[in-house]
Amino acid sequence: MRIDKSSWTIIASCIALILLILLQVNWLNHSKRLIEEQFDQKVTMALCSAVEQLEKDIQSNATINMACDKNMPMCTSGILKTNLSENDLQYALSCALKKYDIGLDFAFGIKNNPYGLAEPETYSCYSPSILPEDHFVQVEFQGKEKYVIEKMGFMLSSSIIILLFIFSLFGLTLYRLIQQKRLNKVSIEFFNNMAHEFRTPLTNIKLALNLWKKKSDEAPNTRYFSIINNESNRLSEQIERMLQVAKLDKGEYFLEKKPLDFKELIEEVISDMGVQATEKQGQIHIDYQNDNPMLLSGDQLHLSNAIRNIIDNAIKYSPGKPIVNILLNGHEQQAHLCIQDKGIGMSDQQQRLIFDKFYRAHQGNLHNQKGFGLGLAYTKKIIELHQGEIKLESKPDKGSQFHVYLPLEQLNHQ
Repeated sequence: MRIDKSSWTIIASCIALILLILLQVNWLNHSKRLIEEQFDQKVTMALCSAVEQLEKDIQSNATINMACDKNMPMCTSGILKTNLSENDLQYALSCALKKYDIGLDFAFGIKNNPYGLAEPETYSCYSPSILPEDHFVQVEFQGKEKYVIEKMGFMLSSSIIILLFIFSLFGLTLYRLIQQKRLNKVSIEFFNNMAHEFRTPLTNIKLALNLWKKKSDEAPNTRYFSIINNESNRLSEQIERMLQVAKLDKGEYFLEKKPLDFKELIEEVISDMGVQATEKQGQIHIDYQNDNPMLLSGDQLHLSNAIRNIIDNAIKYSPGKPIVNILLNGHEQQAHLCIQDKGIGMSDQQQRLIFDKFYRAHQGNLHNQKGFGLGLAYTKKIIELHQGEIKLESKPDKGSQFHVYLPLEQLNHQ
């Protein structure tokens, strides 16, 4: 199944959104870890600050028997000989935690060997002047997760709002893109149907012209016959070009590649275009840069049409008598075709758009040449399907140079 550019755009956008969500989640997790680390640091600092303050305030001669009950569930023995009272410890801890902006409910106590515990939310501090040997002041908190979420409230809410906004924009854009794609499909079908419908009356017109020509020897020389014949041929070419481009867009193309002599192909195209150049009193010159063989694998019909489009534009957009110079060179398994004209040239902006469908270079608001702007878009596509490349060099009022590069000895059929 062929995936078009719009489908690739949708897929790429979905991948980008998924990556954005993953990055946002990772950023939130990182922020959560930072807040938890800050919380741990604050608690440790508050606990040690409270113990240090008690060491300063307590009387070294006083000895208090402190029972391990009420708020001291972590005590390992029923009675501890210490210079510390339960109320003093609770008050000191409350003041220190308040100072460090921690308002969570906590439980405190004294315990020995706290490092053997696997409790991540337990914090301890050692003080030999107020506690027996190998005993530590410990604090436990309830609702730490709630505290962390509250601290992350702004980041979390802003992330959700931004993601919702981005998803809304993506949804709207996706809806518009699908709608535009549907309209584009309808337009293409309309043009295809219109082109096929035009074929029937054009066929009848040409049949009528042939009958008129057979019945009257003077018919080909009349002004009206010439106008009808030329305009019907031109309209047939435009219709055929529209159908070819539509097939290329849909992927409904098949290149009948076979070994070709690129020199012979160019000479045939020049021979066909010579009449058009002569009508404008112009000339087409070809210069072979070397005598190297130029055999390639290609579709003769499509490749000839692609080269013909470039020469046709060179003749059309050359004021006065058109002079078209063609340079052909083959080297290193690559053919280089350069088509030069002395026409009106193109600006940098026009050069960026010239290979787009329906774009036509113009001067001011005037389109002096008739057409749909499909020729160069078709040319570029055909050359790329032959694994080639086309480049443009142009300056306003200085003419243009089209460089076509095609691989030689490319005998693999597509």
